[in-house]
Amino acid sequence: MNTLLSIKTNDSISYDEIKEIVNQYPANLQPVVIKAFQEAEKENFKRAAELCCDLLDQKADPGIMMLLGTCYFMQDHMPVARQVFSDLVTDYPGEEEYLIYLGITDHALGRYAEAAAELGSLYPLKLYRPFYYTSYGDSLMQLGKLKQSCDVFRKEIEYYEETKYIPSALMLDEAFQNLIYLDITLGNGKYPEDIKLYYEFLEQAEMTDEMQECLAGNITYFSGLMSNKWYRPLFLEFITHIQEKGLLSTERALTALEAAFTTWESYAYHDDRQITQMMEAYLVADFERRYSADNLISKEEHSSAEILALTYEWYMCQYVPEHMEEVHYVETVYPHTYAKTKDFFENVKNNPIATAEKIEDKLYTYTKRTSRQEFRESMHRAYKKACENKKEPVYVYDGTESYRRVVPKVGRNDPCPCGSGKKYKKCCGR
Repeated sequence: MNTLLSIKTNDSISYDEIKEIVNQYPANLQPVVIKAFQEAEKENFKRAAELCCDLLDQKADPGIMMLLGTCYFMQDHMPVARQVFSDLVTDYPGEEEYLIYLGITDHALGRYAEAAAELGSLYPLKLYRPFYYTSYGDSLMQLGKLKQSCDVFRKEIEYYEETKYIPSALMLDEAFQNLIYLDITLGNGKYPEDIKLYYEFLEQAEMTDEMQECLAGNITYFSGLMSNKWYRPLFLEFITHIQEKGLLSTERALTALEAAFTTWESYAYHDDRQITQMMEAYLVADFERRYSADNLISKEEHSSAEILALTYEWYMCQYVPEHMEEVHYVETVYPHTYAKTKDFFENVKNNPIATAEKIEDKLYTYTKRTSRQEFRESMHRAYKKACENKKEPVYVYDGTESYRRVVPKVGRNDPCPCGSGKKYKKCCGR
């Protein structure tokens, strides 16, 4: 017991502090106090909470109440944890630690106004405490107070810059994510120095599978900020740095990185006069079909995406034979995009008629109200009309969703549509 006891959401507690709590109890209960802290250290929070309740039945003690609240918090029993921390704040007014953990718990419960008021009353802290700045900063962001939120997240990053201390890699990564997002959104000129610090952090942190998921989530999230045209070259620098440093190795993370390069290319070829509207429309339709296959959308939406993609594939069977130079251009200038469509282009190049017939067979299953000949004629008419279309701003996409969206955009703090009960940024949005 003469080592530091580190509980994930709590500050480290020393042997002397534990000894002081132990001494508050009679000799026959002192082994139970020690056992409660030992179980918590082993992350057996349910058993530790049971021991705390037994002790509190005998004698009320703030140290045991604090341990009980922490154990409930770690089991995700937030309402009960909040009640414990609220009782501590009421019984011991002026104790900073209890108010901090009440605020952190309110933040976890989505009670952002209450959390901002509780944590804000202590800002800035005289002594650094993990999770204080991230909980306070996110509460402010949820309330729309972006500039204040940015200042708070910066406090967390400044402490890391001064000490290189990482209390929790996942917590610090989230702080960097929010700070960089706010730098871009606010256009405050702080992005270059903050992204440099983020690179240093990533070099220092152990890139576990969980950390790689977080980084992949950040890549996907930042890709959605390329509506800010000035950010696009910076995003390319970001993902290129990640690739060159080899920070990602899991299949899921590498898929996100590859999608990010494809995202960047989509913005580039949208502005590229060498890419026609016909080619761009096909590439976007192909992407939307991939998106609908990988995400939880309705059967009708999936069918719509499939029909659109098949239609443009059929168009390309007519278009490509006379525009092979454009296909070669896509291959050379937009390699990540081309890699997704290489097999299709090869089939069209080798046998456009047979490829078109196979696509037509698939399309006809969706439309049986006309004869096959009438259907074929209508396709040719539609193709000629599509050739007359000019580029429009809607045909760009952001890595996971098109601006011409097939499903509503899910906010990073909204419930995940997979039904897990977690926030989107903590689940499928990683």
